[in-house]
Amino acid sequence: MTRSLPISLAILALLASPGADAQPKCGAAPELLLVVDRSGSMTGMTGGKSKWSHATTAVKNLTSKYATQIRFALMVFPGTGDCGAGSVNVAMALNNQGAISTFLAATFPTGKTPLGASLAAAHAYLSKRPSGKTSRAVLLITDGSETCGGKALDQVKAMAALGIKTFVVGFGGGVSAQELNNLALQGGTALTGSTKYYKADSAATLSAALQSIGSQFTCCGNGQLDPGEKCDKALPPWKTGACPKTAKDCDDKLACTDDAPTGSECNVTCAHTQVTKAKSGDGCCPPGATSLTDKDCPVQCGNGALEAGETCDPGIKSGPGKCKTAADCADSDPCTADTLAGTACNLTCKNAALAPDPKAKDGCCPKGMSLDRDADCLPKCGPDKEKNCVDLCKGVDCPDGHYCNSGKCLPWPGSGDSGAVGDGGGGDPGPGPLDEDGCACHVGAGAPGWLALALLLALLARARRPRG
Repeated sequence: MTRSLPISLAILALLASPGADAQPKCGAAPELLLVVDRSGSMTGMTGGKSKWSHATTAVKNLTSKYATQIRFALMVFPGTGDCGAGSVNVAMALNNQGAISTFLAATFPTGKTPLGASLAAAHAYLSKRPSGKTSRAVLLITDGSETCGGKALDQVKAMAALGIKTFVVGFGGGVSAQELNNLALQGGTALTGSTKYYKADSAATLSAALQSIGSQFTCCGNGQLDPGEKCDKALPPWKTGACPKTAKDCDDKLACTDDAPTGSECNVTCAHTQVTKAKSGDGCCPPGATSLTDKDCPVQCGNGALEAGETCDPGIKSGPGKCKTAADCADSDPCTADTLAGTACNLTCKNAALAPDPKAKDGCCPKGMSLDRDADCLPKCGPDKEKNCVDLCKGVDCPDGHYCNSGKCLPWPGSGDSGAVGDGGGGDPGPGPLDEDGCACHVGAGAPGWLALALLLALLARARRPRG
């Protein structure tokens, strides 16, 4: 039993069977005129789509892949009428894949197959173009055979005499194998084996045929960097212009880019994609990451995160970590000076007690102060003033052998203690138990009884003294 080759093997066979001397001599981008059959038979279906649909897709893929390396032109046939010769629909140029795709999308299969007349038009077009060191060729795609009486073989021979090769692709079972074999032989692109042209029976084998022709016709792989190439795959890695193959070849030494080769053939370049995902240990702090989400990120004030060593962050607009303002530091206590201290991400409130001021009124009477010490306080209470005054000895409990005088604990005269309790020692003991500025009625439990009696009598005598 004879078995047909699987599609994958057929593709490999096509790729491994280039015509003799297929690689062009490069000096400028080679020129390839695509001559595409759009006769009515291209409406035939294969693989769920029309042959015309498969052909246009294969042409789009070819022209896109080699847009910078091959100058393409497009001719579809028939032209006007059933047997009208084709004419160039898209002029020869680099990077014209968009124009070719647009034209193919706007036309449709119709008419017969004027192979000879269309190849004559191709011959006339290419022969008028300057040759120089540029390789020129025709790529014929057809699903049938000559039906308009033309002599295709004569035109192929004439072009071969000018150094213009003809690649032949037969799509489907309606072709004349003998006719296409002869065209390939005379066109200088015959394959080895009994079938000399590129035979395609499906979308996959058609695309493989066109890609194989494209790879042969370009300058790619000739060991030098030619016009239209970004690199050459035959150059060794250490040579300028060698194609990158691994991420290491593309390493830009930047921690925040993922480096990898992109493209194919001799159109490979290095892509450097910005890292956006936080990942500790890769040396990169991507945008939006902080030291809390990526250990590669430094602590940074203002990034909206409360990080190590910070008491707040200006980027936090509400909730925990929001930096205080001067208004937040007001504690409603007139006896404190409320200020915002620190810098940037280390702001704290300071509420410092105000010092007494006997001249200026600031609304604060510090605890234990009277008018003589602070302008906001009441005068001290005394024998002659018992209302609207401040008793500095109120709440003061002096130890044994001491009495309170103006809020300070002083020793009884003759006790031998020269320092005031609560005054750090060495204070002025004052005028004695009978201070003219205030009574010394807060006494310690150890005071002698006779002295307490004497004090009481003295106070009574003063109370009875006439006031003037």
